[in-house]
Amino acid sequence: MSSNAGETEARRKRCFTTLTEVKKTAIAIALTWSSTRQARALLDAAIEAGQENARFVGNVMNAMDTLRHFGSHSWINECFMIRAREVRDNWRAYVLQRLAYIAVLGLAVALQFAVTLLLLIPEYHAGAITIGDMVLFNTLLLQLNMPFETVARAISDVARSRADLIPLGRLWAAPEERQASHAHDFKPSADQLSFESIGYAYDNGRGVTDVSFKAGRGGITFLVGETGSGKSTIFKLALKSIEPDYGRILVDGTDIASVDRADWYAAVALVPQEVMLLNEPLADNILLGRPRDEVRLRDASKEAAILPLIEALPEGFETTVGERGLKLSGGERQRVAIARALYGQPAILLLDEASSALDERTERDVMDHIRTLAEDVTVLAITHRRGVISTSDVVVDLTDCALSVT
Repeated sequence: MSSNAGETEARRKRCFTTLTEVKKTAIAIALTWSSTRQARALLDAAIEAGQENARFVGNVMNAMDTLRHFGSHSWINECFMIRAREVRDNWRAYVLQRLAYIAVLGLAVALQFAVTLLLLIPEYHAGAITIGDMVLFNTLLLQLNMPFETVARAISDVARSRADLIPLGRLWAAPEERQASHAHDFKPSADQLSFESIGYAYDNGRGVTDVSFKAGRGGITFLVGETGSGKSTIFKLALKSIEPDYGRILVDGTDIASVDRADWYAAVALVPQEVMLLNEPLADNILLGRPRDEVRLRDASKEAAILPLIEALPEGFETTVGERGLKLSGGERQRVAIARALYGQPAILLLDEASSALDERTERDVMDHIRTLAEDVTVLAITHRRGVISTSDVVVDLTDCALSVT
């Protein structure tokens, strides 16, 4: 009877130990899952804060000269410190949360050993087991813990991987650019650009409504109007950077919505108000990777009224312009941008206040050159200087989006 009682007691203890291990496993997995969810939120916040700080630094680098001229060093330093502290605080919160989780796991393991010893020491004193049996039992428990630790690490790794993939996921989730099946057939001929009852509204409610006009060859079509009247919006629509909420934009009767951007950009050239120049030779800044044709390069520079300046330089077209074109004046940078646009021999030329940095005489010369091009190219321009407009030009007034065409 005593033997059966001993076996029953041993089975009871084994069942108790097994149930204890199962409960511990369930608690460990639940704790890992809950801790990982909290850690994931902190990790996402830390990564987002780091990306925001990187964007801020990039913006500061682009505006370094302006910030230096206005003595904004202290302000920029304060802004950077605020963002850096946010990054640090988010990462510290994440690390502290993980440390707390590891500490809880450590206490759980210590409690496991304590309970095991409380159960086994009486058995040792009774002579039922030896020290070797106790060591073996605890070793087996540690081996049983290993799969659960692997599960915990896997959950943690998945959470970190998810946080790393969030930026890429946002890119993958972005809508794909719509492709037009017959875009390769697009070849403008008369190059007449028509806006038919175009409307577009931004999230803030601003935009344009019921815009209708035509731009063709023979002269420059100027968009004028007060700031915020929609001139830049019209350019974005013409460049297919945004799509109208309603209405159509036609070129020689073809809706540009049916034309792929690559084919459209091959027919359109833009001269922006803010010119981007690389720290490379003038020729490279005009070509931007396009095949070099010396005749076209010189013709485009001549039409942009910058060829005399280039020829006067010791290295000519191989002269390096400096970081962001700092070796050139504002007017010279804009003329390089005009030459860049004209090199591609576009069918439609868009000028976003392209002559705003030029003196009156140079501006007049450049615009006269462009008017000669307007016999073969459709030119659409934004300007605030009505003095550059001649009697042969077409003026589209966008003030209050109530169009008056003269």
